[in-house]
Amino acid sequence: MQVQPAQEEWIKILSNGLITIPKAWREQTGIREKDVLKAKLVDNKIILEPQNQDREVRIFSPDLSKLVPQSL
Repeated sequence: MQVQPAQEEWIKILSNGLITIPKAWREQTGIREKDVLKAKLVDNKIILEPQNQDREVRIFSPDLSKLVPQSL
């Protein structure tokens, strides 16, 4: 199995920590709007993994009293 070289892009962090995943990467990985990604912090690196199954997620609001578990 041949290892593919890493792909790199500069991504700007927007307000509230929002980022935009480059369109080519979304297309390559099949990520679409409202999909759920698993986020991991490993050796000071952020790893995002697409999840292809329903999961319970939390929608964050500036008012923490409004944390609402939701199923997608």
